[in-house]
Amino acid sequence: KYNIYKQRFSIENFNKNISIFVMFTFRNVTNKSYNMSTFYLNNILKLINNVDLNKELEKKNITLYFTLHSIFRNYKDEIIINNKNTKYIKHRDISKCLMETNLLVTDFSSIIFDIIYQRKPYIMFIPDAYDPNIKNVYDVGYYEIIDSLKNGTLYFENRFLNLSEAINKIIY
Repeated sequence: KYNIYKQRFSIENFNKNISIFVMFTFRNVTNKSYNMSTFYLNNILKLINNVDLNKELEKKNITLYFTLHSIFRNYKDEIIINNKNTKYIKHRDISKCLMETNLLVTDFSSIIFDIIYQRKPYIMFIPDAYDPNIKNVYDVGYYEIIDSLKNGTLYFENRFLNLSEAINKIIY
C-alpha cells in the first residue's frame, strides 16, 4: 500500500467561497452496444443530484462544478441538474476549476494528481465499481484496476466504491 498524501478535511472548515469540482475519467468500452448511461452515468447523476448533498451545498453556499470527460460529449443532453448550486462547466474551464476548487470528486482520472500536487483534498468515487456487466463491457485493464481498488492492492486515501459512502464523506 502506498499512501500518496494523507488528507484531513471537512466541509465545516471551508470558507465562504468554496467549490467542489466533479469530473470522472473516460471508460474504454469494448462492447459497442453498451449504453454508457445504464450504470456509469446514472450513478454520476445520483451523486450530483443527491438531495442531502444539495441541501448542504445550499446551506453552506458551496458551488459544485461538474463536467463530463470530452469523450462523453454525446451524453451532455442526458445531464439534468436539479439544484441551483450545481453548474455544468465547459472543458475550457477545467484548469481554472482545478486551481480554484477546494475539493475534487473523481474516480482514477489523472486530474487527481493535479489536486494532490496542490495538497488539496479529493474523494475518489468509482461510480461503476459494482456494475454487474463490468467484465463484458470494459477492457481488461479497467476491471483489473477496479479489482485492485476493491481488494486494497491499489490504495488511495478517501476512495469509495458506493454512492452513499462518497456522499457522506463529502457532506461530513
